[in-house]
Amino acid sequence: MINKHDQFMCHRYYKNETGETSQCFWDVLPRKLTLDPGYVFPTFDPGTWKTLFQEVDIVKPMDALTVGEEEILSCGDRNHHWLGGKDEMLGAMEKCLMNFITFNWTNDKFHLLLHSSGYDSRIVSGTLARLHKTIAMGDALGDLLFVCVGPESEEFIKIMDYEGWNDNQYIALPDLAPQYDYVVDFDNAWKLVNGPSNYGYSWNYIVVDMLQRMGLVPEDDNAIQIWTGRNDMAFEIWEGVDWSLRLDYDHNYGAVTSVVQYKAGDLVLPMMGYDLMKILSASDERVGWASLRQDLLHHIDPGLSKFERRTFKFPLLSGDQFERMRNAYDGSWYGKNACPEVEPIGATTEYNEWWSRWTCAIIVEHLLEEGYDITIS
Repeated sequence: MINKHDQFMCHRYYKNETGETSQCFWDVLPRKLTLDPGYVFPTFDPGTWKTLFQEVDIVKPMDALTVGEEEILSCGDRNHHWLGGKDEMLGAMEKCLMNFITFNWTNDKFHLLLHSSGYDSRIVSGTLARLHKTIAMGDALGDLLFVCVGPESEEFIKIMDYEGWNDNQYIALPDLAPQYDYVVDFDNAWKLVNGPSNYGYSWNYIVVDMLQRMGLVPEDDNAIQIWTGRNDMAFEIWEGVDWSLRLDYDHNYGAVTSVVQYKAGDLVLPMMGYDLMKILSASDERVGWASLRQDLLHHIDPGLSKFERRTFKFPLLSGDQFERMRNAYDGSWYGKNACPEVEPIGATTEYNEWWSRWTCAIIVEHLLEEGYDITIS
């Protein structure tokens, strides 16, 4: 299990028939398994909390909270009200971020910061850049590396230069072809997943492995502390929609993002810290989080808010990669016995039944190789 900070995780727990629970899908699988051939991973769980195997269920959202007074208070419906205006709120949010980063920055870890061109990434890196220039952290940041993947890399490099990071403190990986090879590697792709998923590109795991092979981050996963601007707990708060944090938690716990696999010993999510969530839950300004993030970024650094938020579409798998993937599936035990007819797709960033079937196939194949007894219901 990845270490817990004062933050929401929204990572689902799995439970087997003996009551054993874990955030790791692989840890709760009994040696004898009954496969549901009709199972397709839902982008948002409709409330069934089922998995590919009859012997394993998903722990329900509110039962999965790592129970603590702060977490429950943060997740509950509003019971107080933010009395200040937007400027005071933005100042309080910035202070929360600065305190959270300062408190959770583990000096003896290698800090890997997953970055894009988006607002959330810039909010985190901009806050860190400010801290770096203050007495609060100064030169105590230690080893760190920002990384951006794919089409947003060009804007990412401009952001890094603006924030004043050294050339050896960030890297862009615009070429996705080598990373896609991980996706279609049938013998090893099971390492990328934490149970079935209907999404093809798990770069949170892939990129760390690539950087390790390049010698840019420690080989020991436990020596890595990942930082990201991920903000699931507030992402669903659109203009005119005033959900409670409890509903936000329920919604995101059942989402595809709840099975994301990180290749690291520690995951830190400043944008999902309890104190920041408390401010959002108490304020009417919370409605319209999509635009509020831009206001927060401008408050932290007006110049940083001027960069483009690019949302390029990731390219398709190459023809060779697509054929390798399709042939591997057709020859697999799952492809022959559970679901012989499914249409493959080459887009890795689309929610699709194909990716659910593909991940089921690589999971089942690995378990069979490990001697598990699998039957079809």
